Amino acid sequence: MRKLLLLLFPIAILSGCGSNEYYRQKYGPATDDIPTPTRAEFKLEEQVEGHTCGFHALSTIYKAYSLDPAVKNLRFRLGVDKAAIPFDSSSLGSLHPDIFRVATQDGFNLSLIDPESGNTEHVCQILANDYPILTLIKRRENGNLYWIVLSSCQDNMVTVYDSLFKETYKEPLPEYMNNNILSMIALEPSYPKEENTVWKKHREGIAEVNSVANKIRQR
Repeated sequence: MRKLLLLLFPIAILSGCGSNEYYRQKYGPATDDIPTPTRAEFKLEEQVEGHTCGFHALSTIYKAYSLDPAVKNLRFRLGVDKAAIPFDSSSLGSLHPDIFRVATQDGFNLSLIDPESGNTEHVCQILANDYPILTLIKRRENGNLYWIVLSSCQDNMVTVYDSLFKETYKEPLPEYMNNNILSMIALEPSYPKEENTVWKKHREGIAEVNSVANKIRQR
């Protein structure tokens, strides 16, 4: 996904590049349907485009909570196909501010987990409560940034839903948090929030982008 573009993202997003009509639609209100209180089993989605890992990860979560990504216009509202930096095709994909805004609009409570805390017990407790964790990793095989979903934890081994694979796989949580995970977002079904809360979450997403950029610089 957007690789080192993360370092430049705050400038791009604050510049307001793009047409007013595009942003009126992108930032417009969501449909009224809300996530179910409990989730169904996650189902892996197949990724066939290079910039859609974030969309597929969040879509996997939406479907488990009986939300239709097409009805929610999820892909468009996430800005997946709009370059954050104009004319730079490598800047396509999903970034924290849009994820925070859209998921909050659609009835989820989002909370950040600091992977550098090493608090595996906290992570496993969230997963034990059946809440997914949307996770940004740095792939060990090529260093690319990539969105996945963590869904369960047993004996400090987490189950990973990764749209580049046809089956789930497991990772040792302590090592994964220390070496590969850059950002973790727990999602809990709730109700759509007031507009001021939505934009507060959007700003929280911008702050998390900067946090991720700092981690990339330091590693």
